[in-house]
Amino acid sequence: MKDVEAISLAIDTIGTKHRLEAICRLLVSGSSNFNELKRALRMNSTTLSRTLKFLEGKSIVKRKVISAQPISVSYSLTDIGKEFSEIMKCMSKWGEKLTKKSR
Repeated sequence: MKDVEAISLAIDTIGTKHRLEAICRLLVSGSSNFNELKRALRMNSTTLSRTLKFLEGKSIVKRKVISAQPISVSYSLTDIGKEFSEIMKCMSKWGEKLTKKSR
């Protein structure tokens, strides 16, 4: 039962398209500022802000203020956020198998 609870927590944390896209983008880029993420993800400011705040609260994303005037903030993954790359590799392999089976 412990495994089910852990999986449920992971799904609740990564459970939206926007969160998954933000994590994947940061895996690729290493770090990005808000506007770079907004353009790359084609997300409105409110949705992106909520997504990043949620992920920051879960210790998946870290926020670093670069300069105060004008304010510039950089986002990157924490060590635990970077571990998500292993999950993405597994999901990619599984997705490839599904694609072959559906043809």
